[in-house]
Amino acid sequence: MELLSEALYLVQSEQDDTVLLAMDLKCSEELVEWFDSSRDRAFEVVSIKQSDEILIVQTDAAEYRFRYMSLDAYRAHAQDKLVGQPLFKSTPELQAYYRNFVR
Repeated sequence: MELLSEALYLVQSEQDDTVLLAMDLKCSEELVEWFDSSRDRAFEVVSIKQSDEILIVQTDAAEYRFRYMSLDAYRAHAQDKLVGQPLFKSTPELQAYYRNFVR
């Protein structure tokens, strides 16, 4: 999966139930880091797996799965967990909203 610097990603983890959104996602062989809408997160990388649609990063404490946030993924996994539950009509509208999100 090619990481897009201004994209919003869905983050899921069986070991870390505090994750949901990833903005400004960066991943190298040493470190994975992102902004989650309220704080920065960074973890040392143990291993990386990826396909066209998903990036899987194993850290010492957890495995994190990152997927590009589509409107369908937002509605299924994120919307009901967010304050205000913003409504969007399209994936580009959703992505534009979070691209302009105050950091």
